[in-house]
Amino acid sequence: MSPPLHARISRALRVRKRIALRYGQNYPLLGSGFTTNLSSQGLAIAGSSLHWPGTPVNLELHLPGEGVCLLGGRIIWAMRGAPAIRQPNMLGVAITRADEAFYRYLLAVPGLATIAPMVSER
Repeated sequence: MSPPLHARISRALRVRKRIALRYGQNYPLLGSGFTTNLSSQGLAIAGSSLHWPGTPVNLELHLPGEGVCLLGGRIIWAMRGAPAIRQPNMLGVAITRADEAFYRYLLAVPGLATIAPMVSER
């Protein structure tokens, strides 16, 4: 039996990826933006809404080949953008829950899968 998907992904690595998303505290999710980088533990967002550190958030990532993936997280850091020069707000999010689709996507990202060989699923 193989280890769970999240156990096969390096926790230390972070890669630059631009993935469309929606985010917010409650549904409907009013914030929109994209990731600037991601890892198995968190992601950075450039987006329309600003939330303060410690705020729990829901996210809908629009993953290529996987469709919409639901994540839960907590804001770790936030930086207000400058709308006058079209600079978005920036947020750092620690992932607290994620769909299996998120981990399947990460396994396909070069540099994020662990070096150890994967045992075939039964």
